Amino acid sequence: MSRFYGSSIIFLLSAGISFLIFSGTARTAVMLSLLLAYLSVFSLGVSVLRLNFFCRAVCRGKTGDMLVSLTFDDGPDPATTPAVLDVLAKYGVHAAFFCIGEKTAQYPQLARRIADEGHIIANHSYRHYWGTNFLRLKGLTREMAQTQEAIQGATGKIPAFFRPPMGLTNPHMARALRLNGLTCVGWDVRTFDTGRTNKQALDTIVCKTRDGSIILLHDTARSPRVMTELLEGVIAVLKYRGFSFSALDDLLGIEPYQEN
Repeated sequence: MSRFYGSSIIFLLSAGISFLIFSGTARTAVMLSLLLAYLSVFSLGVSVLRLNFFCRAVCRGKTGDMLVSLTFDDGPDPATTPAVLDVLAKYGVHAAFFCIGEKTAQYPQLARRIADEGHIIANHSYRHYWGTNFLRLKGLTREMAQTQEAIQGATGKIPAFFRPPMGLTNPHMARALRLNGLTCVGWDVRTFDTGRTNKQALDTIVCKTRDGSIILLHDTARSPRVMTELLEGVIAVLKYRGFSFSALDDLLGIEPYQEN
C-alpha cells in the first residue's frame, strides 16, 4: 500500500470518528482542520519525489565508497548535448540522460550517440509539458510508452528508468510505471542549473553532495560554452572533495534496460 492510500484511509477514518464525536461548530472546525492537513500532505506528496507518496522513487545510491552519479534531464539538445558528451568523454565519466521522447524522435542520432558512448539513456516523458501531472492513467501510460518507443527506435534499448517531469507525481503514477516496466529514479542534489549562475549551481553541489548522491543537471537551455564550464567545474570540485563518479545503474544496483 502506498503512502497516499495509507494517509487517505487515516483521513477518512479520522473524519468519520470526528463526525460522530463532535457536533455544531466544533465538528466543522475539526473537519476543516483534517481536510487542510490532508491537502497539505497531498501537495507535498505531489511535489517532493523522495517522500515516495504515490510511488517508490530511488533518490540515492549505495554508500560506502564516496561514489556519486551525474544525471541530465530534458535532452537531447542539438547544441548542448554534444558539448556535455565531449566533457564526459574527456574525463572518462559515465552519466545518465533522462530524455524527452519528442526530442529523441527529432534527434535520434544524438540519442544514439548517448548510448554508443556508454551512457544510460532513460525515459523523461514524451512531451514534458506543464500538464503532464494532471494526466490520468491512460495519458501517463501513453507518455511513457511513446518515449520508450522513441528511445528503442533510436538506440535499440528499452529503458528501465523513468524520471517524471519536474519530479511531480500523482495517484496514477505507480500503475503507469508498472505497466511500462519502469523504476522511478529521482535525485538528492537538485542544482536548478538552468536558472542559476554556474557559481550558484556549484555552491549547491558542494553543500549538498554526499556519498551515494544522484546529482540533477540539464543538457539543455544553456549555451555549450556555459555548460562546458559548469560541467568541468562540477567534475573538478567533486574530485577535489574525494568523490568518484559511478554509472547510475552501478550506484543503484538496478539494471538500466529491459529485455528486448
